[in-house]
Amino acid sequence: MFNTFRSLLPGVGLSALLAALSLWLSRLPELSKQLPLSPLLLAIFIGLLLGNLRLWPAIYKPGLTFSLKKILRLGIILLGFKISLSQVQSIGWQGLLLLSLTVSSSFFFTIWLGKRLGLSPKLSMLLASGTSICGASAIVATDAVIEAEEQDCAYAVATITLMGTLAMSLYPLAQMALHFSPQSYGVWVGASIHEVAQVIAAGFAHGEQSGQVASLIKMTRVVFLVPVIFGLLAWHIRIQSQNQTKKLNWKELPLPWFVLLFVGMIGVNSLGILPATVVQGLVEIDLFLISMAMAALGLETRLDKLRATGLKPLWLGLGSSVFISLVSLGLLALMYPLF
Repeated sequence: MFNTFRSLLPGVGLSALLAALSLWLSRLPELSKQLPLSPLLLAIFIGLLLGNLRLWPAIYKPGLTFSLKKILRLGIILLGFKISLSQVQSIGWQGLLLLSLTVSSSFFFTIWLGKRLGLSPKLSMLLASGTSICGASAIVATDAVIEAEEQDCAYAVATITLMGTLAMSLYPLAQMALHFSPQSYGVWVGASIHEVAQVIAAGFAHGEQSGQVASLIKMTRVVFLVPVIFGLLAWHIRIQSQNQTKKLNWKELPLPWFVLLFVGMIGVNSLGILPATVVQGLVEIDLFLISMAMAALGLETRLDKLRATGLKPLWLGLGSSVFISLVSLGLLALMYPLF
């Protein structure tokens, strides 16, 4: 037990240090006002930079793997404290229908387009979940089930973050030309921009009401992580059964118990039995844990492998981002008064 702890300590400690640095940088007033960046993005980029300097001996490897696999799952579980059933109910049937159609169509479109571009199914799935649900968090949760290559996961996070940052900058400009109502603009932002931080920045750029609606729609969108993860698990089981001549051992399958616990935490949060200060503390811990996982991912990813992948994932990320924006806008026009 002690030897295991000692072997994990260097890598886990390094991941925690980079996560703390990323959180501090993301909250600097000088940086957050000019370009609000998620600490998840900062963590993976800092990790990429330091990891590719080849400064870290093999002693760090066990702890980095632990951060990327185990600590990530704990972070996904605690993500449930950001959501409650009352939030989901408050958006009404129109909002739920709009999100259902937007998430499902964007997910399958991205898979289809990735196949047309000749990308691997797993990389396409990572980009599909990141586009349709919640950016980096959805990508790493998906990776925990489908077990993609580390460089594919890092490339997907970087691509989705880039596209979300572009959307965060362009949506407020579009609103200046389109003059949507605060509610309609908030729904559009929350239903189509990738990261929570990007949604908040774009939503509140046009007022308090738009920002609140965008945040509510976005957090409800995160709930769709559950059916998507279990759908991907079914795909993973089918692929494994086709590739194995022996009978499939169900005990060896990567069952996403962390997703079930994520649902459980939504239930606990919905009951309101925990003080608001405790919930806020758990949300902060969650952000730190996922930032640790992203830092470990960056440290374990080699840029030469990313370059070998080429630009096709960027084109897929762009195509899927444009698709989700247009689909959500079209559904918005059918279900809500735009002006």
